[in-house]
Amino acid sequence: MSTSSVFSQSPDYPIKQFRLAFSNWYTQSQGQESPEKAGETELLVEASILVDGEVIGRITFDGKSQVAIRPGQNSWSDPFPVPNWQRKHFEVRTFSKVQEGSAKVTSYRVKSSGDSGGLGVHYSSSIETHQSLLAGAPLNNNGYSSFRHYFGPSAMVTDGWDGRDVVLIVGDSIGFGDYFGRSFVTQGLSLMPTRTPFINLSVQGTRPSDQSSKERGAFAFKSGLIDDVTDMNGGTPGFTQILSQHGANDAHAKDGQRLFGKLKVFWKFLNNQWPEIPITQTTLTPKTKKNSRWYQSRLSQQSSFSPPGSDRWQLEDRLHPLPKELHSIINLREAWTGSKNGWRWRELSCNAKLQGPVSRGEQALQVSSPLPEGAKLVIAPGTDSAEATYGDVINITSTPTSYLVELSSPLKSDHEKGTDVFCTMSRDGTHPTGSYALSFGAEVINQWRHQYLKLNSNTQDVL
Repeated sequence: MSTSSVFSQSPDYPIKQFRLAFSNWYTQSQGQESPEKAGETELLVEASILVDGEVIGRITFDGKSQVAIRPGQNSWSDPFPVPNWQRKHFEVRTFSKVQEGSAKVTSYRVKSSGDSGGLGVHYSSSIETHQSLLAGAPLNNNGYSSFRHYFGPSAMVTDGWDGRDVVLIVGDSIGFGDYFGRSFVTQGLSLMPTRTPFINLSVQGTRPSDQSSKERGAFAFKSGLIDDVTDMNGGTPGFTQILSQHGANDAHAKDGQRLFGKLKVFWKFLNNQWPEIPITQTTLTPKTKKNSRWYQSRLSQQSSFSPPGSDRWQLEDRLHPLPKELHSIINLREAWTGSKNGWRWRELSCNAKLQGPVSRGEQALQVSSPLPEGAKLVIAPGTDSAEATYGDVINITSTPTSYLVELSSPLKSDHEKGTDVFCTMSRDGTHPTGSYALSFGAEVINQWRHQYLKLNSNTQDVL
């Protein structure tokens, strides 16, 4: 038996009911061809809804507390009634099992429809029922190290849509984001005071060239989930805009026309699937060789996989004039690189020195200058002791002699007083990391949505 818990939040408009989808398929995330895969065997599922740690009701499927999901299929719950929830935090506690000895589909970092990361092997002979669904039941697959083994709902639909544009995001790991569900796209769409709802179908490792058909292994299962919503919604797919971040995993050469051609096939596929939905394409991020002494914190220390003239930069020229398949383009090059013709990650101006020694496991630093919240830090850059923090800066407090910087996760090494501390846009040279780095791209997304999207409310009763 596998026990998992997924925390979620209802929309920022009032709802009276919602339905959840549970899926017995997954998308491989390591760049495999034909990445969509069905589960090996039938999957048995039970679930409950908890608020503030208390069970408020069981999820049912055609009136039953359990559902057996065939490989490659989705099962939608019955409508679950709620009392005008608005921005309500809740928990979905799921119990699942497969035939003993079989590999079970797992929902790695579940935050979007059908977004899964691989197979986790679980051996179980029975599924617990009501007693196991109580708030005090153990969760055996919910730790940070077991994300690859938990299972939960893959989609949620509600009533009460207020008429704002809803964006379907398609892309790779850069569009998918981090363990907290943050990408520059989602961060930009979520900027207040007016948030734009979105559905994120980005999956790590995927390419436009392997996502351009409804054939088995490509976009079939994700498209099927959208088809389910469309059927429930009287012919409306549940989104009004498509934003593609795709392209980076097909960008490996100097042939910009080849990359453009693969994207064009992908856009045509999206147009054929949803001909009335406008499509927007973003430009791509830089890609530099990972430097474990500097961690991309200094421009002069970055050696690029994508120098001037490479296909990802040629792509920008081929997006002008606007291809007929597209409604708009979002150019992010200056946001990421700091200049209109840049090709490496921008160098951030924030830096400081440690005002006291720090030890492995600590999550607070005394530094000489303020550092921005959300930043990823590089401690001792340019040395053999260089460390790029996994956690972001989450709080900074001014003291009479220094600044106290708190991190969201502990340090991995010891560092002496006087050590340099820099900020970085990318720990690995491929992905923008930390909400501060993401904010440069997020602001461009925010400008786009204010120019092209409907942001005001016009309440409609849609499920």
